[in-house]
Amino acid sequence: MPAVTELQLPASGDLGVTLEGTPIAWPENFAEPVLPALESWTRRPRYLELFSRGTLPASFSISCSHPWLQVSVASGQADPELRILVTADWEKVPAGNTRAHLTVKGSGIGPVRIAVPVANPAYPRFGDKDAGFVESDGAVAIEAAHYTAAIAGEGRSWMTIPGYGRTLSAVSALPVEAPSVTPGEGSPHLAYRIHLFTTGEVSLEAQLSPTLAFLPHRGLRYAVSLDDQPPVVLDLAKDFNERAWETTVSESTRRSVTLHKVAAPGTHTLKFWLVDPGVVLQRLVLTTTRRPRPSFLGPEETVVGTTP
Repeated sequence: MPAVTELQLPASGDLGVTLEGTPIAWPENFAEPVLPALESWTRRPRYLELFSRGTLPASFSISCSHPWLQVSVASGQADPELRILVTADWEKVPAGNTRAHLTVKGSGIGPVRIAVPVANPAYPRFGDKDAGFVESDGAVAIEAAHYTAAIAGEGRSWMTIPGYGRTLSAVSALPVEAPSVTPGEGSPHLAYRIHLFTTGEVSLEAQLSPTLAFLPHRGLRYAVSLDDQPPVVLDLAKDFNERAWETTVSESTRRSVTLHKVAAPGTHTLKFWLVDPGVVLQRLVLTTTRRPRPSFLGPEETVVGTTP
């Protein structure tokens, strides 16, 4: 059996650069480096990571294309690595969309020019209490318990189950022995106010808890809709094989996807309709044509203003 050779790093302090949300690094990669957008309604910092490609500390300097673009550390050494936060002075950022840049210089690497998209629309603004869930990074992610309104109907109620779910809590309708409901005007549903910048076709993924169809001669159905479009009914028990059930249990969630049309940007309402009791909703994730970065738990929830 051949001997295992230990990887030896060069005795140098050459600089390497990688960005939030990407597995690649520069200077080895020739693609244009682009950070995820800075967005005025979240004011979430972005980051890049600098690292030494050898055994010695790597010196660096960073310059910004605009005076309102800010970095947490403008010069120094990565020993062996250092995360740099990227933010903006939002009181000075021009309205609309701007493409700013960072230029990173260091030993053993040519200047790396990093694009920084900056979104500063007139609405929504940071802290707006009526904007709801705002599209960010190509998605709108909503925790089930953060509904804008819960319409129960006579003899029905919506119950939040704290801590039940992969990311926060879950919501289900009571009583579980109640008869099924035809979704439509006035029937029980959860409503979520959202704000979209993207138009066209979007996909809506409902993340639900593992539940078997526990009553004979009845599936396990729910419905979803966007604005005043007709509710789309889905049956979780339909074509559900053993392999699908194993995946559902191991991941503690059942996912189903519907497609919807967005005619215009602005404020919209997502609705999750009761059909069969026993359906437990954990999360809703609406994805626009700008696909979000993949992750096991999905995008972080973006909320502007307050939640119940």
